Formats: sequence, structure tokens, C-alpha cells
Amino acid sequence: MEIRLFEVRDRATFIPVMAICFDPDKIKRESQDEYLLSMAGYDGWYILYAPLDGLKSGEINYDSSHWNDRTHKTAHEYIKTHWDELKPGDVVDCEFIRGESKESKTMQRRR
Repeated sequence: MEIRLFEVRDRATFIPVMAICFDPDKIKRESQDEYLLSMAGYDGWYILYAPLDGLKSGEINYDSSHWNDRTHKTAHEYIKTHWDELKPGDVVDCEFIRGESKESKTMQRRR
């Protein structure tokens, strides 16, 4: 398993999120992790996506179509399809991904 945090941005929106990648190719066969994941129904490659909203919703899901919010739906799908290209802390700009802006937003944090 690999955990990464991302800065999800949209129009007037800033949401820290956590994504967890379950990659069966990186889990040792016959390990406790493999056993527990398979018992929970995870028998393939998944991205769990969780908004870090101060535990208000406490939601986490592997299915990007679960979200009733276009920001989370867009970000989750993008993270899932671009996992290997993304680095921890990257900005996932939903407005840019949907083609609604010409330039991707930059990190909100000042270095």
C-alpha cells in the first residue's frame, strides 16, 4: 500500500485529500496484508480516496462514481488514472482537468 496526500483545487476550492493505492503486485503473496485485503473484497488495483475535512464526513471510497460532488469525482478519477505520474503533495486542479481554465493552479502553500 502507498499513501499520498494531494491538494485538490477547483473554482474557489481547496481540499486536502488522502489517496491510498492498493497494488497487488507490490504486496507479498501470502502476507497478512494480502489476506486481509482479499477478505475485504479488494482483489485488484484500487485507489481509496478520502477528503481530509477535519473528520466532518469521514468518507473514503474506492469508486470515483460514489461522489455526489463533481470536484471529488473529477479528482478521484484523475488520481486513479495518473497515479504513477503524481507525486505526494501535487496539485490536482479539477477546473483545469475539465478544460474550464487555461492554466493549472499552483500550490497554495508559500515556500
